[in-house]
Amino acid sequence: MSIWFGFCFLILVNAIDAYLTKEILDRNGVEFNPIMKWVIGKYGYKGMIYLKMLVAFLMLTGILSGRIDSYTVWFLVTIFAYVNFKMFRELKNMKTINKMNA
Repeated sequence: MSIWFGFCFLILVNAIDAYLTKEILDRNGVEFNPIMKWVIGKYGYKGMIYLKMLVAFLMLTGILSGRIDSYTVWFLVTIFAYVNFKMFRELKNMKTINKMNA
């Protein structure tokens, strides 16, 4: 598959990750990524978005320079998709528990 399609998909799964992270943390969930936990604690959700934008920019420069290939992009997409799946399940469980306690 195209590296550019993969890059766009990577941006999409990163946006979903940001949304799910916010939703989980707003429900008193836990951030397991220590770097992101620090960023959110110090700079809030805006800091999380800025860090994700910085990483996307670095990925773009890596792709344009030829240092990052299609396999790397799709590997990262797969990892993020798996993490998003786990986060979605966690959020769904949190909503179910909140309904039971209400």
